[in-house]
Amino acid sequence: MSVRPISGAKWKIDARIWFEGTEYRQREEFPGGKKAALDRENQIKAELRKAAEKKHNYRSFSIQTFAEALEYYRLSIGDDHLVSLSSFKRMYADIGDVPLHEIKVRFKNYWLNLRKTRSRQGGGYLAPSTVNHYTVMAKAAFNLCVKDGILESNPLAHIPILKVVPRDVSLSEIDRQRLLNVVEREAPHLYAIVQFALVVPSRKSELVALKRNDLDLMNNAIRIRHETAKGDKGSWKPIPPEMVDYFRTLPPDTEYLFYRMDKGKPVQLGNFKRSFNRCCRIAGLEDFHFHDTRHISATELLNAGNPEEVVCQIAGWLSGNMIKKYYHKDGLRAVRDVVFVNRRKEKTEGKPDTLTGHLGFLERASC
Repeated sequence: MSVRPISGAKWKIDARIWFEGTEYRQREEFPGGKKAALDRENQIKAELRKAAEKKHNYRSFSIQTFAEALEYYRLSIGDDHLVSLSSFKRMYADIGDVPLHEIKVRFKNYWLNLRKTRSRQGGGYLAPSTVNHYTVMAKAAFNLCVKDGILESNPLAHIPILKVVPRDVSLSEIDRQRLLNVVEREAPHLYAIVQFALVVPSRKSELVALKRNDLDLMNNAIRIRHETAKGDKGSWKPIPPEMVDYFRTLPPDTEYLFYRMDKGKPVQLGNFKRSFNRCCRIAGLEDFHFHDTRHISATELLNAGNPEEVVCQIAGWLSGNMIKKYYHKDGLRAVRDVVFVNRRKEKTEGKPDTLTGHLGFLERASC
């Protein structure tokens, strides 16, 4: 009996159906009369049949290659929700034709090669976070196939996610000005791009590709086009007020917004890693990379009160997850603003009530 009484007003329902040789079953306790319990049993059976038909339809969808699994995943979630569209396309092209029965071994070899691959922009090995883009999307594609009943198990469950330790880099105002002074003296052709990057979160590859027709002086903005953006999704960068004159007075014969002079003619900056690193050494900045300006400028925009969604749009991030990676809270600001319990009373007496006030008092006293 599929419906039996437990007490006077409660029933035990054990609903079962068979579909394509498979049993589907659901149990629950139901309070109410017998007729209502029987109606509930019929409702559960209808839900079970609907779920079974859906699962059967999914299983009839045949996936033979890694590319088909990736495409199923992409169509299910949409391009905007991919971790990295460019990494997705590259993985699709590189190993998309691998049959599913070979993907376990082939993807592990691909993953090992990624860890030894050098970045086209910086020349160094791919960062763990970049390698994780490939792993996360591949595993998610197979997880979705398993969830929808297309596959029995995920063949990439054994591939690890690499540990990512964000670089904790910041510049004091003195360090920032020292760096700009050195750049202006030693590599003046880099001054504008460094000045811009310290204020607006940007990637070097995006900035060096900017051309005159990307400049919108009516709105004081610069367009990052889809084809030059890392994730194939363009964005707009605001022009800092202190740099408006620079962009308004560009040489008429320059094609690029950031340029260097070569035999009297403006040309694209290209990869200026060596020149920038030399300036950092002279300025006394150890282990400082141009990409670190992206961390610094994003943090300062957030600390200035700009909403996270605004900073994400300017930086070209699809979600706030990257904020967690790049944002470095101003710990000194918290120290300056802290109020100690034994100093609360002094606030009402017009005396310094925060550590900021006490530090300022000490500074004045030492002068």
